[in-house]
Amino acid sequence: MIFRAQRNDSSFQATTSFRSGLGRRIAILCLLGLAPSCQDDLVLLSSDDCSPNEICESSSQLDAGMPPLDSGSSAVDAGSFNSDASTPLADSGSFADAQPSPLVGAIASLDCVGASFSEAIVVGIDALGNSVDVSYTGGNGGPHNGQSVDSTGVTGLTATLNAGNFANGNGVLNYALSGAPVCSGTARFELSIAGQTCTLKLPVTSTPAPIVYCSGSPTPVVEVTSPTGRIWMDRNLGASNVATSVTDNGAYGDLYQWGRATDGHQCRDSLTTSTLTCTDHPLSSDLIVAESPPDWRSPPNPNLWQGVDGINNPCPAGFRIPTQAEFDQERQSWATTDAAGAYGSVLKLTMGGGRTAAAGDFQAVDTNGYYWTSSLDSTLNLPRYLGFFRGASSLDLSQQAFGLSVRCIKD
Repeated sequence: MIFRAQRNDSSFQATTSFRSGLGRRIAILCLLGLAPSCQDDLVLLSSDDCSPNEICESSSQLDAGMPPLDSGSSAVDAGSFNSDASTPLADSGSFADAQPSPLVGAIASLDCVGASFSEAIVVGIDALGNSVDVSYTGGNGGPHNGQSVDSTGVTGLTATLNAGNFANGNGVLNYALSGAPVCSGTARFELSIAGQTCTLKLPVTSTPAPIVYCSGSPTPVVEVTSPTGRIWMDRNLGASNVATSVTDNGAYGDLYQWGRATDGHQCRDSLTTSTLTCTDHPLSSDLIVAESPPDWRSPPNPNLWQGVDGINNPCPAGFRIPTQAEFDQERQSWATTDAAGAYGSVLKLTMGGGRTAAAGDFQAVDTNGYYWTSSLDSTLNLPRYLGFFRGASSLDLSQQAFGLSVRCIKD
């Protein structure tokens, strides 16, 4: 006769233990109902084919390793077995050896580089509902407790993985995102699960603020050609008319902080805030005052206003902020290199003054003209401007948080 013990549970560990001499004895005890803690795990089958998940022993094999059993005896080998499994068996070890160990979740690797996320992460907008998938290899089907990880670099985000089970083999972990990032840049999450670690990096972008025209409509685009052959707009951004004098306040226009878009801060009656921004597109339309460092953005971005397609270019389509060299070429074409020459030129520049970096106060209105260029000093990383008054003019350094006039040149 062939005795066959088949497992009913999912523990491979219990099955392999039945291949020892001790295992054969346990299988028979279970089948006879003498070991209640495992009798639900094994069943006696017919002597048909034996599958890989079954243990089959012939009567001769059993006889060689243990004395015959009958339905009225509980004796096994030289000892006896009580239902509480407290008496040792004749083989080495104890009945407890056959109990399955809890499966611990494990993976072979974690891939943050190839992670994919559902939607773009945007400054100031709650990421709730967005998620990111991180793949792994070598899962063993075991459980994990999940985790919750806060972002570094760009802060304000949390990635949460719910508890669950790894797949057998390769799989994906889905981290749900929440929170509103405070800056643009890269949010980093240090993931650590099942002994594997990696750094998840997610880009955080900022969307341009709505365009705010101080007069309610964009500045009319009327082209003029200077003696240098370059084409310019005939008035400052925000000006209601072409200047009729060097102190025509209707021609002064708006006062922009260097690198900022037309978001409302440039209006001469805009409010001020001392809260710096870490994004190219501030959520506030206020003039951002700053003294040390004298920049509305922290950290600074020297790549603003560079070219017709530059970030935050406030000029109309096809126009841009002039470079230092372009403004200097115009200055050299004036009859005199001062305020009179600036107004007397085809550009009709005015003395609209500016707003200070530290407090946003008005400065030198009606006495000085200040116009931004897109150029920065390569050493100090400070922007250059064209300045003039009644006695002279120069191209000098300023600070990004100052508010100055803008005249656009055609690209």
